[in-house]
Amino acid sequence: MPATDVVVRTEPGRHAKAVAVAIEAARRDQALCDADEAALTLIRSGAWALDSFESQNKPYGPSKLLGPVLDALKELRMTPATRAAAQTDVLEELLRDLATPAAADTATQVRDTTRPE
Repeated sequence: MPATDVVVRTEPGRHAKAVAVAIEAARRDQALCDADEAALTLIRSGAWALDSFESQNKPYGPSKLLGPVLDALKELRMTPATRAAAQTDVLEELLRDLATPAAADTATQVRDTTRPE
């Protein structure tokens, strides 16, 4: 059998473990849905590849992976900045809803029953 410097990973490394924790936290917060699974798979595979490159002491590989993995995390709002933006979006929507007067129900009259008319 020829000698090789390839390291076969059978256990998740630190990147894969961190991604698994982050995904689980996002699921608990209901920030992810089934439609996100394809992007999550790409993030998981990117983390696995980072772990593989790290175990082989190959720094060039991660430099090519970090941008796309970070972009996928941003798309799923799994970074601190994008989570904050999502919370701001929800708050702005709530304030818009509160500022929009409801259509008046002409059939229902509102009166102060403690004061006679």
